[in-house]
Amino acid sequence: MTTINTQSKISRPTPATKRVVPAQIAHFVIYTSQYVKMNAWYKVALGASAEWRLRSWDEFRIPKPFARCVLRFGDPIRVPGDADRAGQEAARKEIEAALHALSWQVDEKARA
Repeated sequence: MTTINTQSKISRPTPATKRVVPAQIAHFVIYTSQYVKMNAWYKVALGASAEWRLRSWDEFRIPKPFARCVLRFGDPIRVPGDADRAGQEAARKEIEAALHALSWQVDEKARA
């Protein structure tokens, strides 16, 4: 992602200063779900016994050949369509915590 440097006379793209935290749900995800009237989020997690982790902002993981993989679907999480800012933050934290828990379970199961 780039931003435009407004301090100099010549506008040129510069690296964005804000770094996205891996495995953190952004606020716009909740806002978008309310905008498109999608009131449920479904959790999905994939774990592998052996994997490569990319050096990217999200630490994307690629299962190695012949690795044992575990795919698990969680229960849906409901997001109220008329939630205020506090309700949106509560929904975001709930989804984030549920995804962390499901990912941890899948990783433990795949490595067992």
